[in-house]
Amino acid sequence: MTNISKNTPVNKKKTSPKYELTNETRVVNGVTLHRIKALRDFDDVKAGQFGGFIKDESDLSHDGNCWVYDDAMVIQASVSENAKIRNNACVVNYARVYGNAVISDKAWVLSNKAHVYDNAIINGNAKIGGYVFGNAVVSDNAVITEGALIYDNARVYENAHVSGLVFNDAHVYGKSRLATWSKAYGNAHVFDKAIVYDGSNIYDNAKVSGSARVGPCAKIHDNAHVSGKAQICQFTTIYGNAVLNENKKFSEDVCGADQAINNAA
Repeated sequence: MTNISKNTPVNKKKTSPKYELTNETRVVNGVTLHRIKALRDFDDVKAGQFGGFIKDESDLSHDGNCWVYDDAMVIQASVSENAKIRNNACVVNYARVYGNAVISDKAWVLSNKAHVYDNAIINGNAKIGGYVFGNAVVSDNAVITEGALIYDNARVYENAHVSGLVFNDAHVYGKSRLATWSKAYGNAHVFDKAIVYDGSNIYDNAKVSGSARVGPCAKIHDNAHVSGKAQICQFTTIYGNAVLNENKKFSEDVCGADQAINNAA
């Protein structure tokens, strides 16, 4: 009887190369990129089809259905599994794109801290430096910085700038900013020119809009809506059906619109 070690590969089939580097090149910041050409059919790619540009084979896996299309570029990064890089999108600086993620248009994934995976979609002119995963979508001119997490069914778009966490079904858009360690989740919406400072939480069905300022370390939740030029001070909680839209600082907790004036600092 033959004993086979658990570490001994049995009938392991090596994946055949699915593309080659062509002689068509492009130089970007002193780095020479090569256009790729498919060697076999897979997914929606046919043998002989030209793809985008990569620096070398470490940029694009031969496994799975991942591909770099059109004039997209991958430079010293990693695209694997079933990820798609399309149009004029760029993945650079040791960023990783995998799962079923799609990067398209003129979007950039540009940091060694950036991971885009699962069914995430990045398009428009978005810039990604953090993690985007689940079914999240980042689009338009949105910026996701290093350390930020965008996931579940979250949406970040228009000119939003996020350094915190956006998850569940939350939306961050307009020219709003979500600072480090701040969170938008549940069905929360942060938009217009609102700024949510460090450590603040916007959740449930809450909305923060206009030129409102929240925090640091404040909470807006339930059905509360903070807008206009309202300023919510540190450690303050706005909840219930509160509606605050005056140009005032609120330093005490507010629950309900009727209490807004009495609790204004």
